[in-house]
Amino acid sequence: MTRQQFIASVLYSLAKSDLVEVTEMTLKEAYDLVNDRANEEDFDDDKPASNKLPDEYWDKAPDWAKWVAMDKDGQWAWFETKPTKQIDFWFYIYGKCRHFIAPPEADWTKSLTKRP
Repeated sequence: MTRQQFIASVLYSLAKSDLVEVTEMTLKEAYDLVNDRANEEDFDDDKPASNKLPDEYWDKAPDWAKWVAMDKDGQWAWFETKPTKQIDFWFYIYGKCRHFIAPPEADWTKSLTKRP
């Protein structure tokens, strides 16, 4: 796991929990907390990171979802039809689209994946 993946996975876990709402922790405060914790870890930053969504997310995908991709800002989306890459996001002309939270990956431009 790289440092970036560690920080993303912890922030993702915080976003899913009630902790953030209960303490009214800002994203900046959460990032600082996680970044401090990351300084105590060893990471595999030399290993290339994956650009694909982990398989367990496909189990939760809507039945209509045939594609998935991550925008530059780290936000993932299911697509019914194949989207096209724009300046910093994936665009679809027709069909359904639903955003969801998942840990961001290395290169958003290579994240487009067809349903297995």
